[in-house]
Amino acid sequence: MYDMLSKTIFGNTIRNAQKSHLNQIEAKKRIVIVGGGSGKILLDLNQLGLELDVIYVELSTSMMERAMAIQPIINLNVEFVCADVLQMELPASDVIITNFFLDVFTEPNLNAVMIKLAAALRPNGIWLCTDFVLTRKFFNDMLVWAMYAFFRVTTNLEGGRLLDFEEYFSKIGFQCIVSKTYFNRMIMSSCYKRT
Repeated sequence: MYDMLSKTIFGNTIRNAQKSHLNQIEAKKRIVIVGGGSGKILLDLNQLGLELDVIYVELSTSMMERAMAIQPIINLNVEFVCADVLQMELPASDVIITNFFLDVFTEPNLNAVMIKLAAALRPNGIWLCTDFVLTRKFFNDMLVWAMYAFFRVTTNLEGGRLLDFEEYFSKIGFQCIVSKTYFNRMIMSSCYKRT
């Protein structure tokens, strides 16, 4: 449902945004993807042509099944983990990817998730984050409100409002080194490193 809805509203924008900074990834790295959904990001990583180890963490069993069916995956060694990221031990990693994942949390849980992910990232690692952002534009705010209302009803979404992720990254010692916006600045794809 999420893929169909996002394609209807945003066209290819979400997929393009998620691919924005994959060129920051180097070969032979370990990547943790959290909340990867149906797994299309695996195709994008595979197209880099790099040998990569991927830990794919997804809570939804139906999304996990769809991700596991993604083919062909030639360059990636993927370990699929169906779990709540807060309830598992994360391996030390070179890259963290959170695409449209942080926006589902309330403030206390967002802080806990981000601290846990940051602790798993090696000192020179990068964190690729693509998500909705606050714009203070009427149309954007109404669209975000409608999406939250829809997903609260259909998926028991935890969060009820969009938080300022930049502020949270700053609090845990990360700064954005490159970013790009999409869809009237409503979607931002960023690459973060420790300060």
